[in-house]
Amino acid sequence: GSSMISIVQEQEGLQPNADVLKEIRRLVRRNRRVKKTEIEIEQKIDGNYRALANRAENFMNELSPELEQACFAARLERLEQDIDGMKRRANAWAAGYVDELRDIQVPDEERPCDNLLRSSKEYALVEELRGQADAMWLEAAEQALSTNKSTFAVLRMNDLLSEDGLFAKLKARGYEVVEP
Repeated sequence: GSSMISIVQEQEGLQPNADVLKEIRRLVRRNRRVKKTEIEIEQKIDGNYRALANRAENFMNELSPELEQACFAARLERLEQDIDGMKRRANAWAAGYVDELRDIQVPDEERPCDNLLRSSKEYALVEELRGQADAMWLEAAEQALSTNKSTFAVLRMNDLLSEDGLFAKLKARGYEVVEP
């Protein structure tokens, strides 16, 4: 799914996320004065290799083929129908047109894929890890904002624009946010 999207993005002149992050890491390495903050979540899972391999196999086997097909179809449909929207969102982001970004409709491809994950016994663990990651990011962001002269962070677009994203959570904690 993700690699297919990356291939189409490249063919359409859209730079994949991995390339953007690679360039940011390169710039940080070149400027030694930049203090880098990373968060990392470690989840200890009991069992030997065979037990973990069995758990992964059970996870894959318990997924409903119908839900897998719905997720794949939603991703494929997005590629077929939303490439122009992707380009418009990329241009709006590059120019800093936040209102335009909010106005461009994003197909809800994630719902079928979320339903696929929700159908798994592993969903609770995934949600727990997401919550931990958000809490750690917010803590690291507040620490960086209070101790650094300037701070730069990389977030997914949803975390910037969503009413319950990380950006909104910073606002809710009393930070003043000035949008472009």
